[in-house]
Amino acid sequence: MPRQLVSPMLRTARAAGKRLYFALPAAWFEPRDLRRYRTELERTQWLASDEIREIQVQKLRRLIEHAYASVPYYRRVFDSVGVRPDHIASLQDLRRIPLLTKEAVREHARELLASDWRRWRPRLARSGGSTGHPVELWVGEDAWNMEQACHGRFFRWAGYTVGQRCLGLRGTLENRSDLRWYLSPASRQLSFVGSSLSRDTLEEIVERIESYCPHAIIAYPSVLDAVARWLRAANRRLRWCGVLITASETLYPSARALIEEHFGSRIFDWYGQGEHMTFAGQCECGTYHLGEEYAITELVDAAGVPVDAGTGYIVGTCLHNYAMPLIRYLTDDIGIWQPKPCGCGRGLKGLSAVEGKQGDFVVTRSGRMVSAAVLYQCLLDSMNIEGAQFVQESNDALRLRLIAGPRYTADEGRCLARRVAKTCNGELAVAIEMVNDIPRTERGKHRLVIRRSTEALGLGPVASLHEEPY
Repeated sequence: MPRQLVSPMLRTARAAGKRLYFALPAAWFEPRDLRRYRTELERTQWLASDEIREIQVQKLRRLIEHAYASVPYYRRVFDSVGVRPDHIASLQDLRRIPLLTKEAVREHARELLASDWRRWRPRLARSGGSTGHPVELWVGEDAWNMEQACHGRFFRWAGYTVGQRCLGLRGTLENRSDLRWYLSPASRQLSFVGSSLSRDTLEEIVERIESYCPHAIIAYPSVLDAVARWLRAANRRLRWCGVLITASETLYPSARALIEEHFGSRIFDWYGQGEHMTFAGQCECGTYHLGEEYAITELVDAAGVPVDAGTGYIVGTCLHNYAMPLIRYLTDDIGIWQPKPCGCGRGLKGLSAVEGKQGDFVVTRSGRMVSAAVLYQCLLDSMNIEGAQFVQESNDALRLRLIAGPRYTADEGRCLARRVAKTCNGELAVAIEMVNDIPRTERGKHRLVIRRSTEALGLGPVASLHEEPY
């Protein structure tokens, strides 16, 4: 055969093989453990809460024994507080182990690796670094599979099955200025590539939604919020009917209402972290059910004392990561316990809300904390503002960065500044700064509040660990 014909034939064969591969069901190529966990989670979600606690205790005992035997950091910590593996016989006993901070993970990363960590076929994971100091850790394959199974179960609660047509609006995927959209044939997900949201970009996103007709849109809340504001300003009705799924940023109640109104669809939100410590997703009743088969979740107050009702900092213990176990890992996130059993009938414990990060609060001179959710409400009536960000650099001043719409006026800005000042009880001087763009994080996320004050008034010792660096 002539040599000049071989290369085109190989390219044709490869292309045909690729088309055949992507035409086959994605489930055929899933790890066996992922399929097993998916089946298991469909059953365990309906167990009584006591039965789910027993599953957690059994997994916790195995994890503690492994950590004591194989992880130098935990052998030293357990011995220092007089705890041995056989002392951990219940979820209450877990509280005898000290909290693990991000600073401790960075300082003792090598000591936290199990002696047999490679056996668990780990992948490197990284936190989002919203506090300026990302954490890197190794997550074993078993933990990845269980977390993916939890994601799949949550998607089914929302009415979406992985493999159906999907549109992803979750920030930058590639650092290429010539690429705006990326289609993954295997997952049938069309993803927006880029972190800047101009008027032209928002219009393009709307056109893509209507032309691609995805079964689900998986997005950062801030991106959906920007699209909803564009639809409102353009007085345009979106020709689409599907599922809205949000994650990775705090979903404020007022933003939820605005998005659902202009998209004509209900939002299902999920909560997780780059450290893969715990997971929660909303059911049809709105409760953030915890993936309790995957992790143990606690709430603690500013002093590190467990909170059994109300609000606290989220603490997670992944029960499946044997490569680099992180036990009682303290996150920056704030959650609220669900006060009563959910009406959906699932036995999984739940949160009524995830309030965001400790840094998502403005702190006044008197120590009063004003959440980003409350500040967001001040923006709702501002029809001609396309983007906003609150920056606090001292305890008596707040800078409000605004992206103006085409009909924005200075009077509207002054009215907004007065509204924000009143919301902060008159304790902060509010200054307006007009900008053309508000930079997002390297993962394409938008931070509504940036607090750079070095004083943590009234926040307590745990909160003071997570101040935004100036």
